[in-house]
Amino acid sequence: MSFAWRPFSVTVLSGGGAGCAATGGGEAMKIRKFRSAERFASAAQVWLLGTVIAVVAVAVAFFALGGYRDYDVTLEKGWSQAETTALVLAEQASRMIEISEILTAEIADAAIRDGLDHVTGAGWPRFLDRLEPVPQIGSLWILDADGTVLASSFRPVPAATSFADSDYFQRLKSGTRVLISPLMFGQFSRVWFFGYNRAIVKDGAFLGVVQVSIHADHFKSFFERLALGPDAAIGIYDTDGAVVMRWPLPENGAPTGPGHLLPPGAMQAAAGRLESTSPAGVPLLVAYRRLDRAPLVVAAAVSKDNVLAPFRTRLAWGVMLLGIGGAIVAVLGAAAFGTARRERAAQVMERAAARKLAAMLADRNHLVQSLQESERRFDQIAAAIGDVFWIAEPAARRYIYVSPAYVTLWGRSAEALYLDASEWAAAVHPDDRDRLRDSWSMIAAGRDLQYRIIRPDGSIRWIRDHGFPVADAPGRFAGIAADVTDLVAAEAAERAEAARMRVALRAGGLAAFALDVVDGTFVHDPALAEMLGLPADARVPTEADFIAAIHPEDRDRCAAEFRKAFRPAGLFRAEFRIIRPDGQTRWLIGAAEGVRTATGIVQAVGFTGDITERKLAHDRQALLIRELHHRVKNILSVAQAIAGISLRSVRSLDEFREVFSERLVALGRTHSLLIDSGWAGAQLADLFRLEFEPYADRAHQLHYEGPQVLMPPGTVVTFGLAVHELVTNSAKYGALSVPEGRIEVSWRVEGSESVRRLKIDWVETGGLTPAAPKHAGFGTQLLQKILPGQLRADVKVSHSDGGLRVAIDAPLPAEGAPDPTPPVSSAA
Repeated sequence: MSFAWRPFSVTVLSGGGAGCAATGGGEAMKIRKFRSAERFASAAQVWLLGTVIAVVAVAVAFFALGGYRDYDVTLEKGWSQAETTALVLAEQASRMIEISEILTAEIADAAIRDGLDHVTGAGWPRFLDRLEPVPQIGSLWILDADGTVLASSFRPVPAATSFADSDYFQRLKSGTRVLISPLMFGQFSRVWFFGYNRAIVKDGAFLGVVQVSIHADHFKSFFERLALGPDAAIGIYDTDGAVVMRWPLPENGAPTGPGHLLPPGAMQAAAGRLESTSPAGVPLLVAYRRLDRAPLVVAAAVSKDNVLAPFRTRLAWGVMLLGIGGAIVAVLGAAAFGTARRERAAQVMERAAARKLAAMLADRNHLVQSLQESERRFDQIAAAIGDVFWIAEPAARRYIYVSPAYVTLWGRSAEALYLDASEWAAAVHPDDRDRLRDSWSMIAAGRDLQYRIIRPDGSIRWIRDHGFPVADAPGRFAGIAADVTDLVAAEAAERAEAARMRVALRAGGLAAFALDVVDGTFVHDPALAEMLGLPADARVPTEADFIAAIHPEDRDRCAAEFRKAFRPAGLFRAEFRIIRPDGQTRWLIGAAEGVRTATGIVQAVGFTGDITERKLAHDRQALLIRELHHRVKNILSVAQAIAGISLRSVRSLDEFREVFSERLVALGRTHSLLIDSGWAGAQLADLFRLEFEPYADRAHQLHYEGPQVLMPPGTVVTFGLAVHELVTNSAKYGALSVPEGRIEVSWRVEGSESVRRLKIDWVETGGLTPAAPKHAGFGTQLLQKILPGQLRADVKVSHSDGGLRVAIDAPLPAEGAPDPTPPVSSAA
């Protein structure tokens, strides 16, 4: 701002004496008049000298008293600036510590509950999403118990990096639960940061560390917005004196910057102020304050010389004005001495003029100081708020004033705006210009304007403009234009987060609800109405209506549990049944927690989910476990029978070990088929394929074909062992023991749908002539006794020169419809 001074003038009046006629004693009269004038001139000289001394003394005293008071006021303003900065810095630091505390606690709880593998795997993207609306957080790290990086938001993720030797990791591993690490230079990010670290401990066992890195760049914009002047500094320290954050920062790891602003004794005080000196010898005014949320101390320092610079400027002006005043008084005194011989009236008038001039000089000095102080305060306020303060005359299409923030925010010259008022509108985004065509009428009506501007570098910023008419200046408007880009982005992120939450709840089959404690209003998602068997647009108006839908056997228990959400640290969590209007019973799970304000818990917020399928699956699982128990007992019985028969049919322990192991392996392969089918049975072709697989090198000697036949689960084990014994016997003594041998297997199903029989032909040719067995082995007993006994099968075994034929005729259960799948052949 500039000020124009009105010129003023001081007129010194003088007059001449009247002449006397020389008569008779005229000469004597002239002598007396001359002597009288001489005496008067001498007295006037003494009087004028005393007056000059008195005026100068009064002016010096007035100036000294005003300067002493101005010095104290100016210095106090510097202290206030430092204390305000320390308070704002404390709020900023507390907010970042609070965000870091919430985020690390949530991750640590998730790691304790779900495991580090889940948090760093499937659960990691959810935590990364939490970082988007929090620009203060630079990166997020999770270390295991050995200090190795498991997950990081830093890209690319450092490979096989370990922080096991770092001091903060060792302290956390030794029992410290939460630790704020000092200022560090990132070996990967190449930026300065400090870390908020939380140990992950489960049942006393140290699992790892979750770390939030807060980059120092966040403090750069904060520091620059404060405009504290040259040699200013801010810092954050822990109670041990370690530097947690400071600005200006060291560069490239070099220990430059202001260092410690506080002596060690100040680390324990709650708040205070002190004078200090920077490493460059600059005197500083330092204000400090302890944080309530963490064992940290913040400090802000401003240059004492910079604070006192306006005072010294005013002091120089005052001295100069006193010199001017003294010179003017001296000139007036000389003029008074020169005119002392003139008429007394002229001398009196001249002295009066001198006194008037002194008073005018004093008033002028006071006015200059007041205007300078007002201008300085206005400039400080306009620069500190970071918003654009403007004054305009719309009718004249001109802007009278814009604050320095216009250049920073708009990226355009203020001089260009003064010359052409359309510069302001030219920066408005094209999509917003039509909406702002009548902007002055909207401002006159008291409406705030929100629009976008395009800076010269192409970046887009959101502006919220609040203007108002100036009361004592018709046609003139003033206002403040604030940058709300971050606020708009935060609101958009909040809406996106709410949308994601709704999608997540619906995708997870959940429904959110909220109960107002004061008026009992019950608000819920449409999904809750669907869970209760109501139309999607139906509403459950009160808590009592919701409780009424619960099964009578669960109602009292559930209502009592739900009231826990209204107690301090209370949490409602229960599984219960509901009865739908159509009589169907469904299982739900519910959870809720109270929302606390300064007046207490005013709302309970929670969710419900349908777990009927989970309950049914649990019942099915119990049934399967009982079935598995039964199957295991059967397997053990079969294994015991195999062992007994095998032991009676071998000649040595080594032979028993070999044949018993092979039969157990065959038993295991058969059971694998049953498990893969969910105990529904096994395809006959799969049984032959599994038993022929060990002889893949002789596949040209093996051939099987027949229709798709699903063997009942009760016959699969016995029939699989029979096929195994036939293949093993052929490999040792039959067709597979010689290159010319061949095995042909075929089967078919005969009979009606209600009475079906499976007929299998096993034919070996080109092999050795079998000798008559001396005793019935395991395979013989399996074919001649076990198959007929367990499967009610008719088995016929015949030997011939170079071959063996086995014919099996076994019943099959009735089928509902023919199997449309094509026949199976090993040739395929």
